[in-house]
Amino acid sequence: MHITAEWEQARATADTLRVLWPGHNEDGLWRVTVRKILRLIEARIGPLAGTVTIRSTLPLGKGMGSSTAIVIALARCFLGQNCKDEARAIEDVVNKGHSGLDFAAIWEERPVVVQNDRYEFTEVPEGLRRGFLIDTGLPVAPTPVIVARLKKRLPKQKALMDSVQTIGNCTERLLSGENPLTVFPDHYYGQVHLGVVPARVRWLIEKIQQSGGAAKAARFGGARGGAGMLFAIHPKTEVLKQIVGGEAISLIYDSSRHCFIKA
Repeated sequence: MHITAEWEQARATADTLRVLWPGHNEDGLWRVTVRKILRLIEARIGPLAGTVTIRSTLPLGKGMGSSTAIVIALARCFLGQNCKDEARAIEDVVNKGHSGLDFAAIWEERPVVVQNDRYEFTEVPEGLRRGFLIDTGLPVAPTPVIVARLKKRLPKQKALMDSVQTIGNCTERLLSGENPLTVFPDHYYGQVHLGVVPARVRWLIEKIQQSGGAAKAARFGGARGGAGMLFAIHPKTEVLKQIVGGEAISLIYDSSRHCFIKA
């Protein structure tokens, strides 16, 4: 799954820059994001003219790093392949307060582990190399908004830190080789205690757990709406497909290319 950007430079210097993105309205959220990124690029290299065409096979706004992917695609399109520092500076503006995880993984196009401001390459643990993506719908609020609300609650509700610690420990357990079927439920309950899993998403995850599988929400949600994409694992494919209505995308990890592909 990718987002790509191509620029056809205008012949006349008086021309402006047009954005072509099939399926997206001129005043839509994602077009507005693109314009914001382009203004930040123009602030570095001057006015742009011509046509930039964007194509996407990535679910937008559903915890798959789509806004970061747009930043990187446009930065590489206009600033060259080695514009990491410039792209990261644009990311800091567009996705203020980001963790750095999406940027590192998308820039490098391979799995990474982030700690503080540093990251290192890793391999996907064996138990995570086959799974399913399930679309639970758009969250009602962007991740930064939900995180900001959480930060306000943390000083008043110390018990929330236990949930944060539980979620962090799950990463260590997965990297040590523990079966995701035993790790994901603890991660899920940690998120539930933080109040970031919408009711209908909780119902779906618990249904998957009761049938012998497990699932992890890609991003935080609120009291209503969805939580973006779920990554689910299940020893019985047909059972999972019955639960989700056969709409799950089956994935397998290609270790030679360091990425997931459709199975």
